[in-house]
Amino acid sequence: MKKVLLIIKREFNTRVKKRSFIIMTILGPILFAALMITPIILMKMEDDEFTMQFQMKGIERVEKRIERIFNRISFSIVLLAVSIIIAGIVVGSGMSAHTGTEVYIINITVLRVGLVIAGIIIVGLVLSMFRSNRF
Repeated sequence: MKKVLLIIKREFNTRVKKRSFIIMTILGPILFAALMITPIILMKMEDDEFTMQFQMKGIERVEKRIERIFNRISFSIVLLAVSIIIAGIVVGSGMSAHTGTEVYIINITVLRVGLVIAGIIIVGLVLSMFRSNRF
């Protein structure tokens, strides 16, 4: 009987007491369960019964900031476009100013109309941004 106990003790110390045996004793059932559950999850995903929903906290603040940024960028682009048009009108009227008084009067009229239209565009854009409270 002592020999059997000595053999059992030796086998326990050499095989069971190892770290790999303990780890596999714990991980074995977990891996087996994962192998059983994975096909079920894949079948649900295939049948479109599997849905995932994500919610981010504070997303409203981020959306408002992004909207403000885009509003400012759009305002800057429109303002730049109007400025380029006005600069073109000014340069064109300056180049043709020496041709005659009729052309000069037409150039001044076009310049005034262009400035008024640019002002209306800018005021309309600013008012629409302030009305929406997103600026």
